[in-house]
Amino acid sequence: MGTGLEPPPLPAELTDPPLSPEFAPPPHSFPVAPVPPEAFTLPLDPARRYIGGMSGGGKMASQVLTLFPGFFDGALCIVGADPIKPATERAPQLAGKRVVFMTGNKDFNHYDVLEVHKRLLESGLAHSFLMDLDGFGHQYPDAHQLDAALELLDPRQDHG
Repeated sequence: MGTGLEPPPLPAELTDPPLSPEFAPPPHSFPVAPVPPEAFTLPLDPARRYIGGMSGGGKMASQVLTLFPGFFDGALCIVGADPIKPATERAPQLAGKRVVFMTGNKDFNHYDVLEVHKRLLESGLAHSFLMDLDGFGHQYPDAHQLDAALELLDPRQDHG
């Protein structure tokens, strides 16, 4: 007898023809369906494409922005950033990007985040913002902290 916590059955298009056992998803997995473009109702601003993440996701966001500066307009790195220095040939593309680093004195990644912020400033990234929060550990920001970070990313704001 079931527990009531079983996943829904897989849609027919994922099981017809039936999957061979070695490629079948585990019984506890849920299918992921693509979202059709018409499901989006808000227009996207092509000048405001950001990547972001927390901890390891913040490290990946900093890497992706420095490796592919033409694709994103900025990044939000929360309690994680990879201490790589952008390649010299990519530095001009990074100059106009906006990056917000959020860390705190209780975050075990604190030094790495500070170092990445410093390296990006040295590489010519004028819009690199550091939110070094007192008492902030390796955690998600609260709503006010996240709002402040997103405001710093917004190119329509004047941040000096």
